[in-house]
Amino acid sequence: MGNVTVADDERVDIVLEEVGARLPAVVDFVRRRTMVNAKDAGKLVTRTPVPIITNVRRTQAEALKIELEALGAIVGCGHGAVVPPRQT
Repeated sequence: MGNVTVADDERVDIVLEEVGARLPAVVDFVRRRTMVNAKDAGKLVTRTPVPIITNVRRTQAEALKIELEALGAIVGCGHGAVVPPRQT
């Protein structure tokens, strides 16, 4: 079965905390990674903070976080990420 450690198999959520200045690039990233259409990806990223990808291996989450941060987004990873309700 391989040498899989508990940390390698740990599952986390990726939370988009802030989009940053490159909104179109972040929308495109979310669209490609979540397989939603552009309109839904746009709606999703404008509701920050929001979990955009859930239940992924920590190593994959860290790689995706680096990609998003390179686009200027602020991203967090954690277990069952608790997102505060959006103020209306």
